[in-house]
Amino acid sequence: MTSSEIMNLLCLIAETPGTNDKIYFLKEFLQEDDFRRVIQLAYDPYLTFGINKLDFIVSEPGDQDFDINTYFILQDLQDRTLTGNAAKGVINVLFSQLNRQSRDLFQRILEKDLKAGFHATTVNKAFKGLIPIPAYMRCSLPKETDVLAWPWIGGIISQEKLNGSFLNVISEDGISLMTRKGQFYPLEQFEELVDAIKMCFPNQYHAHGEMLVERNGTILDRSTGNGILNHVRQGGAFASNEKPLLNLWDIVPSSVIKKEKKGEPYAVRYQALQDICRTHSAVLKVIDNRILYSYSEALEHFKEVRAKGGEGTVIKHPYGFWQNTTSKFQVKVKAEKEADLRIIGTKPGKGKNAKTFGSLICITEDEKLIVAVSGFTDSQREEIYNDLDKYMYKIIPVLFTDLSKAKNSTTYSMENPRVSSDDFEVRTDKDEADTLDRLLKM
Repeated sequence: MTSSEIMNLLCLIAETPGTNDKIYFLKEFLQEDDFRRVIQLAYDPYLTFGINKLDFIVSEPGDQDFDINTYFILQDLQDRTLTGNAAKGVINVLFSQLNRQSRDLFQRILEKDLKAGFHATTVNKAFKGLIPIPAYMRCSLPKETDVLAWPWIGGIISQEKLNGSFLNVISEDGISLMTRKGQFYPLEQFEELVDAIKMCFPNQYHAHGEMLVERNGTILDRSTGNGILNHVRQGGAFASNEKPLLNLWDIVPSSVIKKEKKGEPYAVRYQALQDICRTHSAVLKVIDNRILYSYSEALEHFKEVRAKGGEGTVIKHPYGFWQNTTSKFQVKVKAEKEADLRIIGTKPGKGKNAKTFGSLICITEDEKLIVAVSGFTDSQREEIYNDLDKYMYKIIPVLFTDLSKAKNSTTYSMENPRVSSDDFEVRTDKDEADTLDRLLKM
C-alpha cells in the first residue's frame, strides 16, 4: 500500500462522522502492514521524532511515495542520530521528492496527529493492543464511591486540585517528563527542574504531579500556562521571565505501574515523597496535605479553596493503592460540573457571529450526548474559525448545570453548556472524551 493510498484512506475515515463507522474502516485497513505501520508511528506515544514544526521547508513537492529510505529517516529521527540542522536538511530533500499527499502524511506522523478524527483508544478498539496507553489513575466523583464510609476517625487526606497540566516524572536510568497522553517534553527546556529531580529521585520510580507556569513570580491560569507548556513541548521555549513549577502528589515504583501490583498505601507513598524531596527547590515541591476528620470538614476545605479562586480539592483514602483506572480511593470535589467533550463541527452564527460560527458541536466519547457549546469571546471565535482544522476532533472542557433528554429521544444534551472564556483550552493532555455514564454520575 503506497503512502498516497494511505492518505486517501485517512481522508475517508476523517469524512466518516460516527466512531463506530470509523472503527469499521480501521478494522479493515489495519490488516495492511503499511497502514498499520503508519498508525503506530503516529500514535505510539513512545515513538518521538524531535521535530514538531516544519516551517523550515522550502522545497516544492515531487512525485514519489514513501519508500524504505523514508522509514530509515523516521528511524534516525526517532533514535536522535539525526537532529538539528542536519535533520532539517534531510527532510527538505525528502520533501522535494515526495508527492503532496505523501508530504502531508509525513508531516502528520511527525506531529503525532493524523487528523482523521480518531485517536489511540479508537485504534485499540479496532486492533486490540496496537497502541500502548500510558498508565494513569483518574479521580472518582463523590457519587461513584461511598466517601462517608471512609475511616474519617483516623484522618483523611485533602489536597488542593491545582489548575495546571498533569506530569509523569519517569526515573528509569535517566529522567523523562511525560504528559498524560504519553508525549515527552524536551529536557533542555526544563534544566533546573531536571537537576532538582536528579538530586533526590531514586531509580525505577514514577512520580505524578501538576506542572504550572510562573511568569514574573505569578502563577498563570490553566489556559495560558498549558498553552505555554504545549508550545515548549512542540519545540518552543519559555520566555526569560517564565519558568515551570512542579507540585508532586504521588510516587510509585515502576514495577507497580508496569505490572499493576497494589504496592504501598497512599499515606506511605506520600510520606516517601516528602522524604525524597525534603530539600525542596524553587521549581520542585510536594503538594500540601490537610488531614480532615469528617466529610463536612472536607467540604469546608473545598469552599476555602474556591473562595481564593482555586478549582477544588481532591480527598484521598490513606490506605488506597495505586491503580491504572478511575480510582475509588481518590475523589474530586468541584463546584461546577465540567465535561470533557469532543468537537465534531460548528453551528452557523447570526448577527455579529455570522462571519465565524455560532457554537461548536460537541459529543461524548460514546456519542450518546450531543450539544452546541457557546461562551467564546470574539477573538476566540475568530481564532477557531480561521484555524478550524486545528480544533476539529479535539477535546475541550465544557461547563454545564444539568443533563436533559427530549421526549422520544435516545440522545442527551446539556443545560447551559458553555466554555469558560477566561480559561478556554484544547485538552492536549487527553485523547478520550467523557462518556454519558460518567456525566450522569455527576
